[in-house]
Amino acid sequence: MHFFEYDDCFDEVFKRPEKYVERLKQYKQVLSPDFSLYLDMSLALQIYNTFRNRWCAAFWQTQGLTVVPTIGWTDKYSSEWCYDAVEKGNNNGQ
Repeated sequence: MHFFEYDDCFDEVFKRPEKYVERLKQYKQVLSPDFSLYLDMSLALQIYNTFRNRWCAAFWQTQGLTVVPTIGWTDKYSSEWCYDAVEKGNNNGQ
């Protein structure tokens, strides 16, 4: 299952995550939500969208889902935080 659509199409998975857990469990793997990052976005909003991505991934993992991280960046400065909370080399045993 992936989340590569307009953010407002899947924003509810962050706002009300418990509502979607059972539906997501039907998939072998889910990708963490790709909340948009744009160069013209404020740094605070870029970091917030990255936080939402990581939070959903962590929550889903606690619910027993296998999560594939989706990593996004905007420029060379975003590399300072775009990999935060993603384990290097972790492939979940796949």
